[in-house]
Amino acid sequence: MTDLSATFAEQQSNVIEWNGMTLHGLFEFDNVPDQFRLEFLGSKPLPVQGVQLRIRGGKLEIDGVEATDFVLWTDTAPSSVAVTVRPTGRGKTTLKLWNVWRGGLDVTQAWLGNAAIHVEGSADPTHVVLRCSDGEGEPDFEDLVVGVTHG
Repeated sequence: MTDLSATFAEQQSNVIEWNGMTLHGLFEFDNVPDQFRLEFLGSKPLPVQGVQLRIRGGKLEIDGVEATDFVLWTDTAPSSVAVTVRPTGRGKTTLKLWNVWRGGLDVTQAWLGNAAIHVEGSADPTHVVLRCSDGEGEPDFEDLVVGVTHG
């Protein structure tokens, strides 16, 4: 049975090659934009899928709420979410996104089993599609599909 999390650990890398695809443990912007839009393009219903956003050196604002860390769930967030980035001016600003899913007892799960992201496009263009496999079962990069548009 495939275990992508073991491959990430063995290679001590956030990027691995698997079945001819480059897979990421998380997506990081090369250049952090001032604003971007995250759009849920598709997801399986169970377990509930989501995306986690975390910024260092700044704050994110979504619908008037500022924080350094957000989790957007497909069953509660709008299908399209506008995000504003507010750098603090102290050091480099980094912004990372990764897929999560709700495990038993509604515990947020990430980076386990076959969790990985296949990125269509790269971090520089104005639009990328993140095809995410949650950690359950064999890898399936249709578990959660998220578009990220900026610029």
